[in-house]
Amino acid sequence: MAEGEERMEAYSSFARVYDMFMDNVPYEEWSRYLTGLLEEYGIRDGLVLDLGCGTGRMTRLLAQAGYDMIGVDGSEEMLEAARSADHCGSTDYCGSAAPCGGSEDQDGNADQDCNAAPCGGSEDQDGIADQDGSAASCGGSADEDGSDCCGAGDDCGGGSDILYLLQDMREFELFGTVRAVVSICDSLNYILEEDELQKIFSLVNNYLDPGGMFLFDLNTVYKYEELLGETTICENRDEGSFIWENYYDRETQINEYDLTFFIREESGLYRRFEETHYQRAYSPEVIKRLLTAAGMKFVGAYDAFTRQPVGEKSGRICFIAQESGKKKEAEE
Repeated sequence: MAEGEERMEAYSSFARVYDMFMDNVPYEEWSRYLTGLLEEYGIRDGLVLDLGCGTGRMTRLLAQAGYDMIGVDGSEEMLEAARSADHCGSTDYCGSAAPCGGSEDQDGNADQDCNAAPCGGSEDQDGIADQDGSAASCGGSADEDGSDCCGAGDDCGGGSDILYLLQDMREFELFGTVRAVVSICDSLNYILEEDELQKIFSLVNNYLDPGGMFLFDLNTVYKYEELLGETTICENRDEGSFIWENYYDRETQINEYDLTFFIREESGLYRRFEETHYQRAYSPEVIKRLLTAAGMKFVGAYDAFTRQPVGEKSGRICFIAQESGKKKEAEE
């Protein structure tokens, strides 16, 4: 089985249980943080891409804030959950993938590991656009029955339609450019090779409007080494339980976590699911180098979802980068 197929397989059962264990993630707070940053750079509306959108929680919140959203993810099951939430008007799905055993940031906020599968791209079977149905305008997309996709948030009668695309984030394609790209919940930590991460940065730079912004977060080396390390996290509820067994290799900087879920079914019996996920730690210096090599302008970084500088004990970092090159090319 190819690497991409292995990553996709890891999310086949996870999508159905993911949201159950994600109800303590402060997505509303995070969305206000992102919109605040976007507004600082003059982006108050227009097309925005959520790269690694998962089940679309953040995608819908940004749509509620007035942006025309495109969501790209490599897991068909996650996107099915996202579209289902759109149709019923729910905001109770969290974006991307991985359960949240969680740890605390320096400010005491829960630091959850809600990640996204980077790989995918396959034939559309449920009205989800695949790699050949790439994004363009978000004026609205139609389902197979011709009806418009439900808008974001609690108001299914209005708001912007969200276009979801089933694509590998390492090879995503859009018909045109967007004003901003966001990628949160350590989705990019799933990219295990530097050259692949640089390629994603190059694609982002290519599909951004001149001067467009790229906001993304990453788990830090400190978090993998000191907060997760060799730990086991468990949570038990009436509707289900999970066990997260974590392993971190300091030499390769690869974090592995084995997940075991026990989900209660209608019969009262519990069904067991097992998955293994891999992430890589990247230092801020490496990220700056890769952004520059991809042609982007590094703007800054914060201790994630705060305006505090990055510290030695930052568990998650929010990076800010800007499109570079298009304005200069146009002038030439």
